Formats: sequence, C-alpha cells, structure tokens
Amino acid sequence: MVVEASGPGEPPALPGTPGYGPAAPGRIRITVPAHESDAVLRALLTADPPWHIRAVRPEPGPGAAGPETGPGSGTGPADTRGDTG
Repeated sequence: MVVEASGPGEPPALPGTPGYGPAAPGRIRITVPAHESDAVLRALLTADPPWHIRAVRPEPGPGAAGPETGPGSGTGPADTRGDTG
C-alpha cells in the first residue's frame, strides 16, 4: 500500500517494514505491505502532533502505466451503464 502523509518534521516510528520516498511537496510517501497498513495509519494518526493522511492506495504493480482512470478513480468518465435518462 502507498500512504501519502504530511506532518511536522520526521514521521514517528512506524511499525512493520515501511519504505519511504518522495511525494508531492510537503508530503512523504510511505509504502507498506497491505497487512501492515492499518497499524501504520494508526501510528500516524495517533502521533503527537498527529499527521494528516493525504492519500492511501494500492501500490502499482510492475509495468503499471500510471494512475488509474475510469469510474471511481475521479479521473475518467462516469459509468452510466444502466442509466435510462
């Protein structure tokens, strides 16, 4: 999973095996296995002061072309199948 968060200074000590990387300015990108994501989110939200979670999404697989598009992604046309007008 990919978590993008923003907060003061360095992130708190996080459980599991997080990886860190660059994100948008003022944010940090944290990658963790899906089974560790709840604990990482909890640690960020209960830090003093708490961190702000900006995005949580599955990590793209190998060969992924980029962000998803289409229904539900907020980047493509809405799915209107079944709409009768």
